[in-house]
Amino acid sequence: MSGLSPTARGILYMLAAIFLFSAMDALAKLLTSRYEVLQVVWARYAGQTLVVAAVLAPRLHLVIRTRHLGLQLLRSGFLFAATVCFFLALSLMEIASATAVMNIHPVLLTLGAALILREALGPRRIFGIIAAMIGALIIIRPGTDVFTPAALFPLLGGVFYASYALSTRFLGRDEVS
Repeated sequence: MSGLSPTARGILYMLAAIFLFSAMDALAKLLTSRYEVLQVVWARYAGQTLVVAAVLAPRLHLVIRTRHLGLQLLRSGFLFAATVCFFLALSLMEIASATAVMNIHPVLLTLGAALILREALGPRRIFGIIAAMIGALIIIRPGTDVFTPAALFPLLGGVFYASYALSTRFLGRDEVS
């Protein structure tokens, strides 16, 4: 891996991340059919905490410091809520449908960045939002069985995930280690 260019390494890391997130979603779908959703969410975060603590152990005291504890806790709450909503959706819907509805979050993030963070929303981003909405409608197919009360969970999860990403961007302006 050290012989690869930074771009090639980045591509491989991205492919690995996509694979691992897809595997996590499939495992969550499987586990939520056997266990309570909050147990599965707890296991996901307990496992993640152990891995991250082990990797960051030598510099954990530097990484854990923050100037905005309340905002960091709110940010964590957004991610937790997004995970709970998505895992609930996985327990009630097909994985492809839940993912398609949850993937509204980039559109919400772009709109939120423009409205809340005052980021520029030029013609390309507006076109991207419109294209994403059309794509989502094609995938979701309004009028089909995807539109059930259960579809509110991944939609709400998308709202929470966009809120998490917005709070990350906001905090990133000031939280420098």
